[in-house]
Amino acid sequence: MNPYLTNICIGISFFIIGLIIGKRHITKELKILLRNGIKAKERKDFNTAIINFNKAIELNSCCLEAFFYRGSIFSEQEKYTEAVEDYTKAIEIQPKNHASYLNRGIANEHLKKFPESMADYNKAMDLSSKEQIFINFLRKGIFHCLNKPPNICNELKQTDPPKEKTSSKEIGKFINDYPLNGTSPPTDKISFIERGRLLENQNNFHEATLNYTKAIELDPDSTNSYKLRGNLYLSQQKYTEAIADYNKVIELSPNRESSDHNLRGKLFEKQQKHPEAIRDYNLAIDLNPNEAEYYLNRGGCLKSLGKIKESEEDFTKASSLKISIS
Repeated sequence: MNPYLTNICIGISFFIIGLIIGKRHITKELKILLRNGIKAKERKDFNTAIINFNKAIELNSCCLEAFFYRGSIFSEQEKYTEAVEDYTKAIEIQPKNHASYLNRGIANEHLKKFPESMADYNKAMDLSSKEQIFINFLRKGIFHCLNKPPNICNELKQTDPPKEKTSSKEIGKFINDYPLNGTSPPTDKISFIERGRLLENQNNFHEATLNYTKAIELDPDSTNSYKLRGNLYLSQQKYTEAIADYNKVIELSPNRESSDHNLRGKLFEKQQKHPEAIRDYNLAIDLNPNEAEYYLNRGGCLKSLGKIKESEEDFTKASSLKISIS
């Protein structure tokens, strides 16, 4: 399954940052490193941001802000294991920091560690009095992953799940009955992404697509929303639509990702557009020349065009990078 919830914590990080920083004394040098790191992060210059946060951690191994912001960057880069490690460190530094629990829960859900994710959401909810509805909305999103029936009124308990899974009908009712205590359902980008993910997991692809599309309408510059919808189109073999979404992903990304070009190359190859596919594989290899899969994919495409010598060279390169070729 493709990654979900990418960037979800970005929309709330700055809202809660005042709660995690506090009024602690920090040196002038540390303050400059944090400021430079945050500014770099805002302009999506993640390499520069991480360098600054690394230096801040070297200067002060208990710098909460550096671990928290670096964790959020790792989440945005879909490096969820590293993100969990940084949020865990932030929690060790400040155990009552609900933002770190919340974002670690999101990263754990990406890693399909659903019990750990739910535990983090529960802890975040215990520590926060201002984000109860939002956090509860995230918790409901993994009810079905834990095989628990939706219960929008009661707190979740750490009990054994029922033997039968939640049915699609129950999930549909759960989505429609979302309003809690007379509160209207959220209408922000994050909530539409969450609802789309829930519907996609229930194989309701049409409604999931509508929710991802709404998220794009709310934030047309969100590469994650395009990627989610593109991946959904790919799973339905709607390659033209998927290519259109990945065109936007590549267009909007401040730093080109080799994996995006590789995936678009596969999509072009599905449409028998081999020159376009090879062009994307070339770009993927230029960006990351040590990824064996890219050579393997390009080699297969070249072989389809009858370019046997070139394809064998790519297969040999892939093999040297320890990828078994079937």
